[in-house]
Amino acid sequence: TLPIASPLVLFFICFCMSLFPDLDVASKPQQYYYRSLVIILPILYYKGEGDLAAIVSYFSFLPLIHHHRGYTHWKITPWIMSIMFLIFLDRFYPLEGYSPNVIWSSAAFITLAIVTGHYTHLFLDSKFFRNNSNHH
Repeated sequence: TLPIASPLVLFFICFCMSLFPDLDVASKPQQYYYRSLVIILPILYYKGEGDLAAIVSYFSFLPLIHHHRGYTHWKITPWIMSIMFLIFLDRFYPLEGYSPNVIWSSAAFITLAIVTGHYTHLFLDSKFFRNNSNHH
């Protein structure tokens, strides 16, 4: 797989996407997410991954431009985000020298991480796990 599809990066993508639907409100997930970005973005820049830092930055502010339980809670959102992420990846990440099989398998793993993280949040946020009606 591509270095960007390493298990650690995939875990980070999945973790971020599990927090993504609640980034549009002042919450603990929002605090954790943006505090982690304060650490991660300079590391990406230092490692020469400025393009990846730009992609992460772009996606991180999207929840702030919409109301709570808007598009961040739509079931199609992780698929749209996967497509957008892969377009950015194709545009900014050096894919020369990798076989099509490696690129496609990496894209599948990245999509799986995005979708799994997002749907995990939606499932845990569903009526099956809510204790009260004042959730959020």
